[in-house]
Amino acid sequence: MPENSDPLPLAEGDAARLQAWRAELDRLNLRLVALVQERARLVEEVARFKRARALPPFDPQREQEMLEQLLLQAGPGLAPDELARLLRIAMRFYRRVARGARG
Repeated sequence: MPENSDPLPLAEGDAARLQAWRAELDRLNLRLVALVQERARLVEEVARFKRARALPPFDPQREQEMLEQLLLQAGPGLAPDELARLLRIAMRFYRRVARGARG
């Protein structure tokens, strides 16, 4: 990405502030990816554990409880319905990860 990809020129101080925010967002994005990878590794371990013990691969009640608990953490600026949508997408992703680990 170019250093300043904004359509309008910004004052020097504003450009620096925007660049600092973008750098912080980039750092957070890297942390998010690392957390997704870490959680995927753990999901794979749990899936193998369950498979070895002939346990059901998924627990819908546990997923619902996790979702409800996480939604309680939604503070100002986090619309619960949007957060729920994002978390459901993540849960679907991790179910696919678990299926791959069981294969």
